[in-house]
Amino acid sequence: LHRFNKNYNDAENCFKKSITLEYKNPEARNNLGNFYSAINRNGDAIKSYIDAINVDPNFAPAHFNLGLMYKKIGDSKKSINHLNIAIKLKPLFLRAHRALSDIINYKKNSDHFKVLKKIYMETKLNKLPNVDLLFALGKAYEDIEDFDKAFLFYQEGNEAYRKNINFSIEK
Repeated sequence: LHRFNKNYNDAENCFKKSITLEYKNPEARNNLGNFYSAINRNGDAIKSYIDAINVDPNFAPAHFNLGLMYKKIGDSKKSINHLNIAIKLKPLFLRAHRALSDIINYKKNSDHFKVLKKIYMETKLNKLPNVDLLFALGKAYEDIEDFDKAFLFYQEGNEAYRKNINFSIEK
């Protein structure tokens, strides 16, 4: 919320003006939805994300954000639907995979679990471990009660996360 400097009306008006300037741009509507989400106007956020999708049904970020919003208000079915759409549109949308993993209760042969493992093998070959992917796999292995593998993925995820933290004890 601090990013809007508590000038909520000004911020909202700027987002709305960007929509009028670029009426066919789904990103402007998605950004308005993000603003509403940040100030807990969930209904307005959902409407903005739906508006973005109506402008461009293939705009994956709006499906992702709508999936997160439905998750936030407890509508798992709609959340899963929109997260799956975001993933279908952008198969390597790893934040969407992680959000989906929070909702799914994995079984050993779950389709999404297979997808996560495949992506992991591909990214491992390229030496590009992704925090979202690692935590999603940790959660999946936890669900199937393979706690040793779950721990290893959570540990690898935490190590990858820490590499992104720029901390200096001197500063």
